[in-house]
Amino acid sequence: MAEMDLKRILLQLLPSATLMKQAQQLRIENYLEIIQCRLWSINAVFMDAQLRALRELNVEPLVNDITTTIVDVHDLLNRILQWQPKAVTTMAAALNCSLLPLCSASPNVPDDAFRQALMLELTEMVNNLNCLVNRASLLDLRKEKMESMDPRQEEFATVLENEVVGRDDDKNNLIEKLKGQENLKEDVPIIIAIRGEDGVGKTTLARMVFHDPWVRNNFQHFIWVDSPNSFSFDPISIAREFTEWITKEPCGDLRHLQQMWFRVDEKVRGKRYLLVIDDVNIKEEDNDKWEQFKDVFLRVGLSGSRVIVLATNYSDLEIKSIDKYYDLVGLTECAWSELFSRLSLIRDDEKSKNQLATSWFGSDRRPMRAKLLGLWFRYGEPIPWQTKSLVVDQHFHLLLHYLLPRDERLRLYHSLFPQDYAHDFEDLLQMLTAEGIVQHPRDKAEVTDHLRHKFVDQHKKVDTAERLQLQSYSTMKVGKDSSIPRQCRYLALLVDQSTTKISSMENATLSKLRTLVLISNGKGETKQKCQIKEIPKAMFSYLRVLCVLDLRAAMITQLPCTIGKMKNLRYLNLSWSEIETLPKSLGDLRNLQTLKLDHCKRLHQLPEEMHNLQNLQVLKLAYCTKLKRLPNSVTTLVNLLELDLEDCHGLVEFPKDLGNLKKLRYLNMLRCVSLTRMPSGIRLLVNIQKLSVRDAPGSCSILELQDLVYLKELILENLQLVSIPQDVGSAKLKDKRHLLHLLLHWDMDSKADSSKALQLLESFQPSTALRKLEISSYQGEEFPKWMKEGQPYHYTLVEIKLVNLMKCKSLPPLGQLPRLETVEISGMDEITIVGDEFYGPKGTFPKLKKLTFSYMPKLERWEKVKRETELFPDLTELTLIQCPEFRALEVPLKQVKAFNIWFNNEKLLTSKFADWGNLSSVEDVVIVGCEKLNQCKELPEWTKSLKVIVIPPIPTADHLLSPHRLPPPVLTEIEAQHEVDKDINEVEEAEHEVDKDINKVQEAS
Repeated sequence: MAEMDLKRILLQLLPSATLMKQAQQLRIENYLEIIQCRLWSINAVFMDAQLRALRELNVEPLVNDITTTIVDVHDLLNRILQWQPKAVTTMAAALNCSLLPLCSASPNVPDDAFRQALMLELTEMVNNLNCLVNRASLLDLRKEKMESMDPRQEEFATVLENEVVGRDDDKNNLIEKLKGQENLKEDVPIIIAIRGEDGVGKTTLARMVFHDPWVRNNFQHFIWVDSPNSFSFDPISIAREFTEWITKEPCGDLRHLQQMWFRVDEKVRGKRYLLVIDDVNIKEEDNDKWEQFKDVFLRVGLSGSRVIVLATNYSDLEIKSIDKYYDLVGLTECAWSELFSRLSLIRDDEKSKNQLATSWFGSDRRPMRAKLLGLWFRYGEPIPWQTKSLVVDQHFHLLLHYLLPRDERLRLYHSLFPQDYAHDFEDLLQMLTAEGIVQHPRDKAEVTDHLRHKFVDQHKKVDTAERLQLQSYSTMKVGKDSSIPRQCRYLALLVDQSTTKISSMENATLSKLRTLVLISNGKGETKQKCQIKEIPKAMFSYLRVLCVLDLRAAMITQLPCTIGKMKNLRYLNLSWSEIETLPKSLGDLRNLQTLKLDHCKRLHQLPEEMHNLQNLQVLKLAYCTKLKRLPNSVTTLVNLLELDLEDCHGLVEFPKDLGNLKKLRYLNMLRCVSLTRMPSGIRLLVNIQKLSVRDAPGSCSILELQDLVYLKELILENLQLVSIPQDVGSAKLKDKRHLLHLLLHWDMDSKADSSKALQLLESFQPSTALRKLEISSYQGEEFPKWMKEGQPYHYTLVEIKLVNLMKCKSLPPLGQLPRLETVEISGMDEITIVGDEFYGPKGTFPKLKKLTFSYMPKLERWEKVKRETELFPDLTELTLIQCPEFRALEVPLKQVKAFNIWFNNEKLLTSKFADWGNLSSVEDVVIVGCEKLNQCKELPEWTKSLKVIVIPPIPTADHLLSPHRLPPPVLTEIEAQHEVDKDINEVEEAEHEVDKDINKVQEAS
C-alpha cells in the first residue's frame, strides 16, 4: 500500500549515500531537504487521513492525491539516482534535451540544462507537497508524533520519551547488558540479541537505547542497519550499509566494498561504535556466514563496541556466536491499558470500555494489539458495549495493513490464488518484490525455496485469510460477483474460456488497486485461457497506483497506449499472449521492475523506448521465436539483473556494449541457433552469477569466462565447436569458488573426435565447491582423470547427471562421493554391467537417495560387490527407464520404498525375474508406458500387497520419448497436457500464418 512506499522513500531512498552524492553533484540538496521535511509531515497524518476517508467523503480526495504524489516522488528520486554526468548512448544525444530522461545525459547537452530542467520539476514537486500539507492542516488531521520524524535523528529521543509506555525498565536492563565488561580484550564486539514475538516492540526498545544519553556519551559511532523483509542473512548488504554510514559515501559492488573497507577501518580505529541490525533473519544454518561476518566485518573499532541484533522471528537467533540475549515480553496490564486509552481517546469516565477491550485480548499485551484496538475504537463503527464479541469493520481491515507482520501479509497475498493454482514461486517472488512486501534478494534461489516450503500447506493459507476477513484481498469470478469491495487493494479475477471482457469496475475502485491478476479458472497454465483480446483504454488511465498487472490468462493482441499512465507499475506479465508489438508508451513505465514476455510467439519487435525503463531488473523473452533483434537501447538498462532469451531461435543479432550491464546476474541464451556470433563483452559482466550460452564458430565466449569470478551456475552448449581445448583452461573454472552448478553439452549429431572431446572435458575440471554436475552428449570413450582419480572436486557434489554418453565404455566411480544424493545416467549404449567400477575403491554411495538408469539398451546385470559396510544405506527411490534387457539385480536394496519402471523393461515384469527379494522394502511400484501391460499380471505373489500403479503410454510429442532427453521419473497430468498444448500452439500458429496469406490474396484480388 501507499504507506509502505512512503516509508521506503523516507527511510531508504532519501537517506541513501548514493542519492546524497547525486544531489551534491547536481546542487539540489536544499530541494531534497524540503521534500524530505514535507513527506514526514504527510507521513504523520497519513494514517488518520486514510481511516477518516472511509467515512468522510471530503477527506478521500486528499488521500488519492497523496497516493499519486508518492508515486511521482518515487519516480523522480529514481531518475535522480540513475542520472549520469557523461554520455551513455549516442542515440540519447538526438533526443530533445527538455524531454531527455535524467539517466540519459549526452555530451551535446550541458549539465546546466539538465539541472535547470530538474529544478523546474523539483520546484513543482515542492509546491505540490506544500499544497498537500496545507490541505491536511485545514482538515485538522491528527498527527502521529512517532511518524513525524526520522527515527535516526537525535531529536527523536524526545518523541520516544513522550510516546512510549512501560518500557523504561527494559531500556535500563538492556543498557546494563551493554555496560558489561566481558570480552573487552577481544577484537570483536559483544553481540546482544533482542528476542520476542512480532509486535512486542523490539524495534522501539532498540530506538530508545540508540538515543539514550549514556549510549551517546560512550560510543563515537552509531549505525542503524535495516534489513526489512529479508528472507536470509545477507552479510554483504549489512556490511555495505555499515560502510555507507561510516564513510557517507555510496558503496557499489563487492570489489568497491573491499576497497572502501580500508577507509572504514581508518575512521573507526580507536573508537567504539554501536551497531543495530534490525529485522535480520539468522537461522541455525547461517552460523558459518554469521561467524565470517563477525570475524571479517566486525573486527574494526575499539574493544567495547557493541552490536544489537533484532530478529524477524523469535526462533531465528538460536546461533552460537550471540554473547547475550534479552527476551522482551508484553506490557504490564497497567501500561497496556494506558497505551490503549491514549490511542482510543477514552475518557476517565469510560474505564469500563477499557476493561472490555482488555478482556478481548486476554494475556496478549503486545503494544501492537493496543495500537490496533485503540485506533479501531477511535475510528470504527459504534461498538455494542453490551456484547463481548469483536465485530470487525472496514477500519479494522485497513489498520491491519499497518500492523501485520510480513509473514501474515505473505499468506494473505498468497490467498488471492486458488488452492490448486500451480505456482511459479520465482514469479510470486517478483510480485511480492513489486509490492514492497519483500526486497529483491541477492540469493533468489534461497528465497523461492523458502516461499515454496512456506506455502506447501494450502489450507493454512486459506484459513488465515478467512480468519482475518480482509476484504482488501479479493478473489472473484468474472460475471458472477457484481461489485468489488470499496476497500479492495489486491484483486484476482477468475476467468475461463467463455470470458470475452473484463466486467465494468467503478473508477473509484480502480484508482486504489495495487494488484490486478487474471487467473485461469482451470488446470494448467494455458489450458483455460480466456477470450479477452483487448483492454479498454480508459481502464489503464485510472490504474495510477497499480504495482502488479498479470494478464497471462488472456489472449491479448495489443496494449492500449494508455499503459504509460500507470506510473507506479512495477510488474507486467504478458506471457503466452498473442501480442505482436508493444506501444511506445511502454517506455513511460519508469518504475517497472519486471517485464515478462516469454512464449509470446508472435512478438517480433520491442520499442526503441526501452531505454527509459531504467529501473527494469527482470526481462523475460524466452521462446519469442519471431524476435529477430533487440533494440540497441537494451544495453543502457544499467539496473538489469536478469535477461532470458532462451529458444529465441529467430534472433540473428545482439546489441553491442553488453558490458554496460554491470549488474546483470543471469543471462540465458540457450538455443539461440540463428546467432552467428556470441555477444562481445561477457567478460565485463563481473557480477554475473548464472550464465547459459551457446557457443558459435569463431566465438571467444569460453575465454571471456576467466573474469567472471562470482559465477554460481554455468551452462555451455555446442562444445564441439570449441577448437582449442587450452582456451578452456584459460577460463579458470578450477578457481571459481562460487560455482555450484555446471552443465556441459555437445551436439548429439556432431561427429566430434573422441580424443579431442576427452581433452576438452579434461580442461573443464571444476572447483571443489561444485554441487551439481551435468554432462550431455559427450563424444568421448572414457572419463577424464578428475572424474576418476582422487576426485577432490567431488567432496561437496550432491547431484550428477550423465545423459547420452553413447561412446563411453565404463561407468565413472561415483560410490566414493560422500554427499552424493541424486544420480541419473542415461543413454550409455555400451554399458552391459553395473559393476565394481561404478563404486570405486571402498565406495558404498553412503548418502544416495535417488538413482535412475535410463535408455540403457544393453544393460543386463547389476552386480553385487564386497564391502565392509552396507551399500546404498539411504537409497529410497529407484527408476529404470527403457532398459529392455535388464534381468539381474544382485544388490540388496533394503531401503528402497519407491520403484519406477518406465517403457520397455519386459524381463522385470515377468515371474522369471528372480531378484525381487532384493527389493523387499518396496512399498510403491509405478509402471508407465510399457507395451506389454498384460505381463503385469504375472508379477510375483508378494507384490499383491504393494501399491502398484499402471499408467498407459502418454499421448505426447515423440521427442519426449527420445534418448535426446531424459524424461522425468513421473510425468504429471499437467506436464503432459502442457506438452500437448505446445503442439497445439504450433499448429494454431501455422494456421494463423495461412490465414494471413489468404487475407493478402483476397485483398490483392
